Formats: sequence, C-alpha cells, structure tokens
Amino acid sequence: MALSDPAIDHTMTAKRLDRLVPRVVLDWIADEPDRRWREVEGTMLFADISGFTALSERLATRGRYGTEELVETLSRVFGGMLDITAGHGGQLLKFGGDALLLMFTGPDHARHAASAAVEMRQDLRRSSEIPTSVGKLNLAISMGAHSGTFQLFLVGDPCPQLVVLGPDLTATMSAETAAVAGQIVVSPATAALLGPTATRPRDDGELLLRWRKRTIEPSVPPPRRDTDAEAARATIPSIMATALEGGPPDPLHRIVTMAFFKFKGTDELLAAEGPDGVAEALHTTLSIAQAAFAAEDIALLCVDVDANGGKLVCSSGVPLTSEDDEGRMLRAARSVIDGGTPLPLRVGINRGHVFAGELGTADQAMYSTMGDTVNTAARIMVTAGPGVIHAHPAVLDHARTRYRTEPEGPFTFKGKAQPQVVYRVEEELGPREVVDRDHLPFLGRENELATLRPQVDELCQGRGGVVTLVGAAGLGKSRLIREALNVAESIRTVSMHAEPYGATNSYRVVRDPFRALFGVGHGDAIEMADALRGTVRRVAPHLESFLPLVGDVLKLDVGETPEVAVIAPQFRADRTADVVVELLGAIHDGPLVVVAEDMHWADESSAFLLSRIAGATVERPWLVVSARRDEEGGFTTDLGVVIQLDPLPDDTVRKLAIEATEARPLRPHELEQVVARAAGSPLFVGELIAVLQELGSLDAVPESLQGTLAAQVDALDPLSRRVLSYASVLGRSFRRSVVDELLRREGLKLDAATVAQLSRFIDADGPLRYRFKNGLVCDVVYDSLGYRMRAHLHRQAGEAFEQLSTDLEADAPTLSLHYSQAGDHERTYRYATLAANRAERAYASAEAAVHYERAIDAARRL
Repeated sequence: MALSDPAIDHTMTAKRLDRLVPRVVLDWIADEPDRRWREVEGTMLFADISGFTALSERLATRGRYGTEELVETLSRVFGGMLDITAGHGGQLLKFGGDALLLMFTGPDHARHAASAAVEMRQDLRRSSEIPTSVGKLNLAISMGAHSGTFQLFLVGDPCPQLVVLGPDLTATMSAETAAVAGQIVVSPATAALLGPTATRPRDDGELLLRWRKRTIEPSVPPPRRDTDAEAARATIPSIMATALEGGPPDPLHRIVTMAFFKFKGTDELLAAEGPDGVAEALHTTLSIAQAAFAAEDIALLCVDVDANGGKLVCSSGVPLTSEDDEGRMLRAARSVIDGGTPLPLRVGINRGHVFAGELGTADQAMYSTMGDTVNTAARIMVTAGPGVIHAHPAVLDHARTRYRTEPEGPFTFKGKAQPQVVYRVEEELGPREVVDRDHLPFLGRENELATLRPQVDELCQGRGGVVTLVGAAGLGKSRLIREALNVAESIRTVSMHAEPYGATNSYRVVRDPFRALFGVGHGDAIEMADALRGTVRRVAPHLESFLPLVGDVLKLDVGETPEVAVIAPQFRADRTADVVVELLGAIHDGPLVVVAEDMHWADESSAFLLSRIAGATVERPWLVVSARRDEEGGFTTDLGVVIQLDPLPDDTVRKLAIEATEARPLRPHELEQVVARAAGSPLFVGELIAVLQELGSLDAVPESLQGTLAAQVDALDPLSRRVLSYASVLGRSFRRSVVDELLRREGLKLDAATVAQLSRFIDADGPLRYRFKNGLVCDVVYDSLGYRMRAHLHRQAGEAFEQLSTDLEADAPTLSLHYSQAGDHERTYRYATLAANRAERAYASAEAAVHYERAIDAARRL
C-alpha cells in the first residue's frame, strides 16, 4: 500500500488504531495489563536500507515534492518488507528513518527470521524497477540477526509505551552494524539454530548467511482479536489518537518543531538492578515525559531503539498544529529535564518543513515525519550531554517564551555546508515581548479609538473603568490600545499577555508582571522571596501575615503563617484576591492601567484575580483594558465597555497598503493581491508587504502566519478539515454543487453541523456559491496537502465539473486547470485547446496564450 493512496477506500482500511501497535503489545495489554516487563525468546532482525540518503539528496532538488516522493517510495519498499515479515510470523516493533526492528517468535523463529531476511533482500533488488522522478532506485539493505532472550518493557503513564532493551538487542544492532550493503550477518547464537551449513565466516570472523532463498514456507498471520482496538487506544497518546483513529490521515507538509530525547546505560542498569529496576526507571522517566508532553500538546511519535538505550521522538505541529509550536516544545523539554528523570536525557530540538504521513500496510503501519528538519534534530541531540537541551537558534527565535541560553559549537552536521551553532537552553525568563509592525499607518479604527480614548481621559481625572476589545487575531487590538494610551504616557501601565500553553498553569498570566510591580527581580528563590517580603513590610506591613497568598500568585515559597493556614481551600482564591488588590493599591495609589491581552487563553486563577481587579475599578483609579478573541474560556467580565473589532473594508486595506509602501510603491496587481489576501487584517497587510518587498512575489504564505492559520484549521473536526481541503483545490470562490459532488464520491455529505463549524472560514457567496473569508486560509490548507492527494483532488474536481457542467466550452478553462494539476495530459490538452479557441474568438489574446501554452505542454507529455 502506498502512502495514503487516494485509491484506497479509507472506510475499508481499518478505522482502528491497532494497525499502529505491535501484536505483542496488543496481546500484552489484553492478557496482562499490569505487567511492566517480560522476557521473550526469539530472533530479532534489524534491517537498515542504504541508498535512501543519496536518493533523498537527489529528490531534495525538487523541494517539497521530492520529500513526498521519498516517503511514498519508502512506504512501497517497507510495505513489501512488512508483508514478508508477517508471512513468517514476525512483527514490526520499531521504525526509525530507514531502519526496521522485526521480532520473530515461536517454533523455528530463527529460520523464519533468516528466510524473511533473504526474501526482503530479493524484494529490495526488484524494487530497483520502481520509477522515480530522478531515475531508478539504487537501494541496498544490510541486516543483522540475533537469537536470545529479549527484554520488553511496557511502561509509562497514562499511555504505556513499548521499550525494547537489553544486551541481546544490543547484539542484534551490533550484527547489523557489522554488515555491509547486501549482507545478512547473524550472531553465533542464531547460526547455531540455523545449522552448520547456513553460514560462512567472513575474514573478520563475522558470520554471513549463505542462503539465497527461503528454507521454510510462510504461514498465515493470526487474525485480529476483538480486544485489539481497545488495547491499541490505551497505548496511543490522545493527540495522536485523535488524528489517526479515523484511518490513515492525508499526508501533510508543515512547519514543525521536532525533538529527540535520548537515554543510555540501560544494559548496565539491567545487569545491576534487573528488569524490575529498569522497568521502574523507564516507567518514571516516560511518565514524567508524557505529563510534560500532554500539558503542551506535544505528540510522542515513538520510543525508538538505540544500542544500550533508546530515544523518544516528538513533534509539535503534526499531526495537529497549535500556536507557538516552538515554545511548547521548549517548555516541554525544560519540564522533562527539570522533572529529574531517573534516566538522564539529552535533548535536541529543531524546526522547519517536514513531510508527515503514515507508512506501511493496512495491518502494520507507522506514522512518521521525514525531511532534513528531522535528521538535523537527531544530530543536534548527539551534541548534548546528559540533562542538557540543545536547540537550533530558529527554535528560540520563534518561541513565545524566552530562556537563558549559551551558544555551543559550532558543530559539523551531515548534509550542512557550514558548521552550525546550537544553543544550550537553561531556565525560563518569561514571555517574549509582543512586537507589532507599528510602521503601518493607523487607519480604519477611528470609531473604536473614539470609544476607548474617553475611558483613558476618565482615568486621568481619577476615575477607573473597564474596556474589553474583542476580535480575531491580527485585527489590530494591540495597536488600538497603544494609540489610545499614548496620551497618558505618564500613567503607570502594567502589561500582561496570556499564552496558549498557560491555560492550565495557575496565575501564569499575572505572575511576571506582578513580580515586577511588587519589586521582585530575577534571582534565586530565597532572594526573590526576601524581596517580596521587603516590599510588603515597607508599603503594607499589616498584610505580612498573608504573604503566603501573594506567594501563590508570584509562585514564590515564603513559608506558611497561622493566619493563612486556617483558610479553608474553597475560600483561598477569594482571600488571595482581597490581599493582592489591597497590596496593589498600597504600592501604587495613583492612576494605573492594566493591559491584559489574549485573555481567551488566561488560566482560571488569573481570570478570577483580574475579575476582582476589574471590580475594584469602581472605587480605585484603575483602568483595565482586556483584549481577546471571540472564543470560549479565559478572562471575561460583564463590566464596562465592549468594543468589537471587525475586518477592515477593502478600501481601507488598500489605503493602508498604499501609505505603508509610499517609499517603495507596489505595482497595481501587487496592491490588489495584498488587498485580496489580507482579509481585512492589518497584521496580514504588514506581513504580506514585508514578504512581497523581500521576495518579489506572494507565491507562498508568510511563515509568520502559517502556524496561526494552520492551528485554526486543525481545531476543526476531521470531516470539516476534509471539506476545507476539497474547497482549497477549487479556489477562493467555488460552487457548492461541486463540493457536494466531491463529498458524495467519498460517501460523505455536508451537513448543518459541518457548515456551522466552517462558518468561521467560509461565507455564502450568493445563493449557489461559497467563498473563503480569508484567502490565506485557502492557501495554507492547499499548501499543506501532499502532492499526490492534491493531484487526486484536482482530478476529482475536474470529473465533478464535467458531470455537472451544462456548457463544457464555458467551463473549459476551469477543467483544463484541474486536469493539468492532476497530471491528466489528454484531458488537459482537450480542454486547454477548447478554452484557447474560445478566448481567441473573444479577442482575449492574453488568456488564449495561457491556454495554448498549457495545451502545448500537455501535448509534449502525451
């Protein structure tokens, strides 16, 4: 089965997660779910395919298309190997890059493993006939086999992970390391089970398998058990299960943050403390890691094998995207390292484009990420010592959280022309200051400013108030606040920002700004606690007995007091708010502005405290200005004024772009591109202009916007995401009947619930059409589609147009476009010629030329 082959009926390919979980794990969970380790007698086969690196370098010249073709080729090659393995009673335990770990148990396990190895070598030789865009494949395989007792561990909470360890696994990997391309090296233990004529010694003493064909016939794999689906669900973290339980997902191109967490020394630990000791260390380590990953929506892709250890492979950005993928991975890594895992971990983190998808067969598959970004993350990991995080500078530059860092290197990485400097990541320093593009003129928000500025004027007269700004990302809420406050520069302002990761971290929003306001600088825990105590004694000594409550907010341990100890838990938050409000008034008795942005992400504790501060504005000269998206959760208040920000009209966007580019004016068609794609967002205007002036075109969505838009799309349910994918192929405005037909071909229907979900992205465009509200969303969804899926959808769209058309000549331009993108050269030629003739009759010479060029190109390919 090829990677997410569109020809496959996904309803038939097991909407079950058990395709992703080894048979040994499914049986284990069903039979002995509480057991953490077991020893298995059998033969392990470690197979490494060479030639993919050279192929990947050749395909890399084709960009993202080359990466996708590489993964499709991998899937075809590995799919055949997995079928051979299953036929000999084996199973895939681990997959890493271009290597497989396969386990064979039961009667004649050594002969089955050796026979499977011989057949896989033969199958790979036949794969040289697989065509690629850069010529025939030139692949070779090296394999190592060892028979013995293998230690398998099923550890970690809440999702137990399979970890394969022990000296016998190390021996298996050593055998493969000794093999050169085309060789099958077997250990003495395996050779003894195969018989004296099965092997011959190499000059260095390693034993080579002599067989040229299998010596034992394949068998029929055992049927699935009824408990498999439930058992599989227990082992797959929630973020992975959500994306994969509906069957193989569509492959995606994404900007992703990748991390590798490596542990070593397990063979020595096994010898010293036995399997129980190793199981406990692994369980605690993986549980700490899973807790950190879950808190930040990090996907644990696998726990891969390594000699005398293993490594956790993680991603942020696939299979689902969240905002601040870089910051999430850094915070998760820092949390894991600070958690004091029994097995010291070394971490490497990188960000960039990857191609992600499912490889394998309908019965055995794995979800994988591929590309230079992944390879470089693994190489960065190697440079880190135990307990150390090394990150590429691009990760740190894009993260919303700042850390103390130290440069390391430079290091020479395979595939990199220049040595690379990486950074050692130490403790967190707080959120990164939000920087807006204030070089843009302030236009189109005059009415909103006229509502907000009187509240500032009232504050200058000693009267408080509350204002809430509501609007989508990029509509100018932050800029509006700054414009309103620039007449009150002498008034003390406390600014805070909620982050997407902070919703479950109590008092995260207010911690750092209140530390600064209360005179607590960066230092060790004792110094910071002493600074807080000194401030309270100076300005409000009567509150010192309640200092532990302030410590809760500032995350400082100041000890306990009798007065606080007697407060019942259900009243603690309320009493804390009383004390903080009183202390705030004691520290600053004049006018004060509290600016709280991105409050849809505010944690519950911060939201409660801010609501009390907002309530105090009735009596105190405080102005609370809150900005949020129109979403559930976070900090909301019924007090004061609400200002709703809507997208700017096209005329205002056009004027904004003209004034912003006065020094380097845009050409008319470039200006209209900006207007069409900005969707009324000043932020998008700034980003689009910056990309246009730097690169000279808007062929790609600015990277600064891709993550935000992809995260919004990934928040949809699977059906809604699929509808959006179909719609992106049709363009920014499209006929509903065509979408309905595309869905019908997949056995799906556009229901009212899905239409409601999509309403934030798609609007009615007359009675028969829809349009994307934001053209950039259309571009992001389309760009994320795999090229194979893209071509499939274009073909489906062309056929749907043909079926629905009442005038094929009138629809010929659209049909030629879709069939061109689908690679259907015959129909491209037919409809492009028809479209060119029609344009020529209408004296539309430019359009005719475009269609004739398309027809000529298609004719050359026939």
